[in-house]
Amino acid sequence: QVLVHRRQTNDMLRLTTTLNNLALAMRRLGNLERAKQLYTEAIAVSQSVGNLKSLAHALNGLAEVHGELKEYASAVRLQRESISIRHQLGDLKGEAISLDALAMSVDQLGASFLATQLESASGKIMRELGLAIPFASRAENENFIAQLRIKLRDAAFEDAWSIGQTMPLEQVVALAMKDADTQNN
Repeated sequence: QVLVHRRQTNDMLRLTTTLNNLALAMRRLGNLERAKQLYTEAIAVSQSVGNLKSLAHALNGLAEVHGELKEYASAVRLQRESISIRHQLGDLKGEAISLDALAMSVDQLGASFLATQLESASGKIMRELGLAIPFASRAENENFIAQLRIKLRDAAFEDAWSIGQTMPLEQVVALAMKDADTQNN
């Protein structure tokens, strides 16, 4: 009903928020095709009105849908766009969220060393901001980190994790933008 109202009143700024929220709800309900449609519309509307924060949010959401559909290359491309915008806006929390999502996608593409660096950097940003991983996501996050440790073995994992912890933000963003096949796995 809110979506219909926003469209009827041509309230484009609020329309982007409504589209993003509805897309998130559809994704959580498992209706990935509808979520994809809504995020795609949110991207188009956000671009047309220049709402970069909503654009970054929609790109990240659409990337997560692609990840759930196991379309990891598309997810990586969208996550990189989201990180770039969030970095431009100085949205550190958003950058951390997008880096975490990117880490999961690049790991699925076989770049576990890079994934570990990005996951480590994401966690560092969250800690520095005083933000905790939401309870609902904590077990998934801990499992992801444990799987990275198994894939890389302890020494390589510790190396990658340490690099992510000590890397300045500009370097983390640059690393996130590089193709996984140019990274050490």
